[in-house]
Amino acid sequence: MSLFASSDSFRPTEVIQLIDKLNSGAGTLIVETDAGRGYLKALGNPDSPHALVKDFLGTHLAALIGLPTFDYALVEITDIDELPFFRGGQAEPGPAFVTRAEDGTTWGNDKRLLTKVDNPEAISGLVVIDTWLRNTDRYYLAANRVNLDWSITW
Repeated sequence: MSLFASSDSFRPTEVIQLIDKLNSGAGTLIVETDAGRGYLKALGNPDSPHALVKDFLGTHLAALIGLPTFDYALVEITDIDELPFFRGGQAEPGPAFVTRAEDGTTWGNDKRLLTKVDNPEAISGLVVIDTWLRNTDRYYLAANRVNLDWSITW
């Protein structure tokens, strides 16, 4: 069942199939839902339940300050769903955060690609929100790790 959805055009109620597992801090999964393809973060992920809260809150903050956001929903993962993470472990039953898949790519530090960004005015707002939320995928104090790889829509 869909616990919450940001738009009427993306209201998934269930995960139908696992498509791929990403090697990411929060163990993001690419899934097919009954409303289309999406990127899912679930309980039991390597980054802790806080990853779901950060995505939910960060998306709301982005919309509040006028930044473009992906359509998203909260769906219920059940004990019969088999959703293994890339680094081991499996999604636990409970709410999961899923965003609708869109065409695009992640930035791999190639400065030449910055000229192709559709919405460069959004970058500073994203940095502020990400820093405020202390996103462990970008800044992990205990490991003194900084990840400058940003997901940007082309």
